[in-house]
Amino acid sequence: MKLEKIINEQYKDVESVVVETLKKKNNEQVETLLEMYTQWLNITSLGDRMLKKFYEKAHELINEKSSSHSQEDITTFSILLDSFEKENNFAYSGIFLSALINNHYDRTKTEEEYKLILSHIHTPLHRIGMKTNGAHIFVEGNCGEEVANGMSSGTITLDGNCELGAGYFMKGGTIQVKNAGAFFGEDMTGGTLICDDVEELSQQIRGGEIYVLKGTLNVEEMYFTEDQKKNITFYYNGKKIFPEDTSMNP
Repeated sequence: MKLEKIINEQYKDVESVVVETLKKKNNEQVETLLEMYTQWLNITSLGDRMLKKFYEKAHELINEKSSSHSQEDITTFSILLDSFEKENNFAYSGIFLSALINNHYDRTKTEEEYKLILSHIHTPLHRIGMKTNGAHIFVEGNCGEEVANGMSSGTITLDGNCELGAGYFMKGGTIQVKNAGAFFGEDMTGGTLICDDVEELSQQIRGGEIYVLKGTLNVEEMYFTEDQKKNITFYYNGKKIFPEDTSMNP
């Protein structure tokens, strides 16, 4: 699907600075990204929900067909994703975006922030920031499940909320979000999670730091094992819950 066709059909009645900018572009790299993404959607729609393979296929396509897309191209591509919202497996487009960012970061090691504009998309995208290894990502809008799945370093900042499982298998890095869904920090071993409020912390957190800034849950009703209390740093509404400070104990 051509960039010009998407803009003319999808945004013909929309007036905004973003759309006017898109209309002025003749961006071959974005065209290439759209072609790869369409191919990826077709492949994933034929298979089962083997999400690891979804990422591997995206990574393979990007390495094969695009070695020069820029951060600006990724932002433009994220804006255009709503044109595909009715496609099968669209919700897993966060996996494709993650592969795009990781490919670019592996090539450039840039310290500049990647910006994803998703606030106009009705379907929250799953696995934004999957396998992040050093990149700094800012997301405008809400995200779906498992933000930062397998993240090892870098930062992900959401100007919005996320659904369940953020920080799944996280090893390092930092996530900051407004409101987080259930299973926050599932199987996390390292890194830092920061949120205003959370529906439920995972009982499978194994390490790392968690900061809930404006929590509405009753922290006394939360269950944690003794190992978790030793291996996790947990602050709730500004109060350190554990590990207990024993430096003043005799």
